[in-house]
Order: sequence, then structure tokens, then C-alpha cells
Amino acid sequence: MLKETSTGKPREQGLVKPSPVQVPGPSANGSDSLYPSGPHTLHYFYTGVSEPGPRLPQFIAAGYVDGQLIIDYTTKTKNAEPRTEWMARNLDPTYWDQETRIFQVNKARFRDAVETLRNRYNQSKGFHTWQFMAGCELLDGRSTGGYWQYGYDGRDFISLDKETLTWTAADTGAQVTKGKWEADRSLAEYGKWYLEQNCVEELRKYLEYGKETLQRKETPEVKVLAKAAPEGPTTLSCRAHGFYPRNIAVTWVKDGETRDQETQRGGIVPNEDGTYYTWAATEVDPKETDLYTCRVEHESLRKPRDFFWVKDSECRCVCCVSGGEEKEATPGKGTVPKRYPTPHCPASTIADQSGLWEPFPLPASGVLPHCNA
Repeated sequence: MLKETSTGKPREQGLVKPSPVQVPGPSANGSDSLYPSGPHTLHYFYTGVSEPGPRLPQFIAAGYVDGQLIIDYTTKTKNAEPRTEWMARNLDPTYWDQETRIFQVNKARFRDAVETLRNRYNQSKGFHTWQFMAGCELLDGRSTGGYWQYGYDGRDFISLDKETLTWTAADTGAQVTKGKWEADRSLAEYGKWYLEQNCVEELRKYLEYGKETLQRKETPEVKVLAKAAPEGPTTLSCRAHGFYPRNIAVTWVKDGETRDQETQRGGIVPNEDGTYYTWAATEVDPKETDLYTCRVEHESLRKPRDFFWVKDSECRCVCCVSGGEEKEATPGKGTVPKRYPTPHCPASTIADQSGLWEPFPLPASGVLPHCNA
């Protein structure tokens, strides 16, 4: 958590610096073996605005672990509040009172920072924002770096290079701040320490607190859909949803070769239940749809899985995964949609949306893929 110190700050910084927190290590010998390979992330975001409104508080602060909101504060709630059960359970009221005081100090400093920069840029009164974000990452139990940066009016303003202890200014207005902060390297040194030590220690602590939630694995449900254009290409869309953790690879493959340059991708976005959703689409010759497969790689899957779209004269079919469960086939009683020669979908089912099925013999050692249509 970003903490308060008694050190003075440049006016436009508008941020209370972090301070040390006592965090128990993952094990007696300092090993990271209790934590899965990751990556795991801890991010903090602060925003101050010049003209708050009914739906926009003057100051907002939020912290996230692996993309999950764990703490927030606004000038409307006036208190730092836990946003997960495991944060509320593991941290006592004294902790939350302390965080509230820190956020209240930051609120005033962000207000002052907006005013300072508005004057520097000779801007009239109006809506302006001052933002800060910082974060770190663990991969295979080790820190892979971090970031510490500021933005003004939705644009990059200045960021820390923790290796050189210098600041990168985005424009001439930020050059003034760069000069001030490089004349006194204490902020840069502090940012480096926070990112490389304190942030990582906090992340380890939170991973331990929330391990039942943060270290779970939920298998993606995958659907392949097709949309034909009159006298044009067919768009194949591969949609994966309900998966956790966040990292996933969804790629289109033709004849064994990935087609990255021909693929359009959506972002990996959160669902309300804490899982994630994403998609990948590609335009193909309508005569070649059967040559394309959607390959999905995820931590919950033992190996990559391929999914395809099947066109039938009477129905449209999708191949999907649901829950990752596998069942042994009964020889001679497997089913696939009409006119489709072989089951290509390991550990899944070919779901025929029209309900038309034909028996198809499977080998005695075959796995009967299944999922709900």
C-alpha cells in the first residue's frame, strides 16, 4: 500500500510516498515455492479531478492484485474499504483507519497538483485530471520489474526509470517537473526501493491471504462461430470465457501454422464473477473454413486444445470446452454432428445447436468429449 512519510514532496507530485511495511516472507528460508509460477501483479491507481460531479468523486484510489480489486477509497465513501473477503479477514480495523488517513492526505495533494499544472499550462478553469499508477510483477517467484508514472489530462506526463534513477518527461511542461525531481534524487531512489522491494513483499503477502481465490484455476469455455458475408469472406470468431487466471493464448491455426497477422484480437476483460473473457477472429475463404482451428492455451489445461467450426446443410455447430472434464467413451456409441467424419475436439464436445445427431463409432480407447450445448 502506498504509505505516508514526513518527507516533503514537490507540489506537482501530489502523492504520499510509500513507506516500509512489515510483511512475513513466503517461507522461513525466503523461498518463493509457495507461489505458483504466475505472473502475479500488484497495481495501484490514483486519480484526482478539478471538477467532481455526482458520479465522479474528486479523488479515487484503488489497488488490484492479479486484476482483482482489493481496496479502494473515494471522497464520497471517505473510508478505505476492503473489496475482497480475504483482505477484510486478514487486516484489522487499525490497518483500514491508517489507509483512510493516507488517502485523505493524497486527496489534498492531488487537488493541489491539478491546480499547479493548470497554471503551468496556462489553462482556464475546467475539467482536468492528475493520475498516478505504480505496480510490480512476480514471475516464477521473482520480480520482473515495475513501473511508477504520472499522467495529466489523460496523457503521459512523467515516468521513472528506476535503473538510471532519472525521469522521462512527455512534454515541455513535464520538463519543469523533471528538473525539480532530478535535482533531488530522493523520490527516484524511493520509487526504486518501493518497486523492487516493498511492492513485491506486499504482493507476496496478498497472494498468501487470497491464495484460495487467486491461485484457483478455471477452465475456459470456448465457442467457435462463423459469420458469412454475401460474396465475401467468412469471419470465424473464437470466444473464450469463464477462465482464470487471466493469461491465455487464443490463436488461429491453418494447416498447422499460426495466422497471427491475419487475426483480430479483443482484450482480456474481466467478468463480474472474477473470471475473464476474450476473443480472436479471422477472415477466411468460405471454401477453406474446415482448414482453420482455434488453438487455446491456458494454465488450467494440461495441453493446448484445438477447436473448430463445422458447417452442416441443416445446422451450425460449435466446438466448445466446459469445465475441462473428460469422460471415457463407450465403444460404438460416440456421436458427432451429421456429415462430420471424425471427432477432432479432445476433452470437449461438438455441440450441435439444432439437436441433430448421428451415431459415430469411436475406438475403445477413445475419450468422449462433452459439454453443454
